[in-house]
Amino acid sequence: MATGMTRRGAILLAAAAAGVVAAPESAMAGRTTATGEAGADPWQHRECTHARQMLRMAREIAATLRRLHGARFEQAFMAEMIPHHRMAIEMARMELERGQRVELKRMAQQIIDSQAEEIASMTRWLREWYDVTPEQAMATAPARLRVLMEAMEQHMQMGMDELAAVPSGARFDEAFMQHMIPHHLTAVIEAKTVPGRAVHHALVNLARNIIASQLREVAQMTAWLRAWFHTKPCVHWH
Repeated sequence: MATGMTRRGAILLAAAAAGVVAAPESAMAGRTTATGEAGADPWQHRECTHARQMLRMAREIAATLRRLHGARFEQAFMAEMIPHHRMAIEMARMELERGQRVELKRMAQQIIDSQAEEIASMTRWLREWYDVTPEQAMATAPARLRVLMEAMEQHMQMGMDELAAVPSGARFDEAFMQHMIPHHLTAVIEAKTVPGRAVHHALVNLARNIIASQLREVAQMTAWLRAWFHTKPCVHWH
């Protein structure tokens, strides 16, 4: 990321108040880590900051999407969700390569399969319904929404870079879940804007599936964080 501090400042300015519950900082500090050492690693504190900022930005993206209806809404929503899904797939592939827990690897493969299928559907719908590519749909979105979507993508990439620096094994499993939970929740926040604004039932059904499946996976990862690492997510749904 060029202009590191400037870009981070822009991302923070883009964020609005989020209706999410953040785990207290003490939840990540003074505990036993996956390596058996007391205290939290620096990446954990940074990831909690990323998680809260991502959900704030998702709330603002959702607020902007709610001002749109019909074709404009559908194109903007899919233009946002396609790259969002691609990031999730990238993270899930990292878990397959570097994680340790079989159960979590199985979930990562499920994320790859389901979200790749949803990307294919949304790409096809943009072409069939509106004769545009995802990139063209993004280019025609309202200016404010484009700024927010770009900031979200840049912020997710910063999180990806931090995840890539975590050692393989148990520590990677924990880091992956701390990244994937807020990533899923941002998708849920945005998908909740679809009913009542989209005109195609197929897109409404896809959004409802995103909400149901990703909240189910969030609940499972939350349980695994508690059972395997004696901790909790930086943020959670309420």
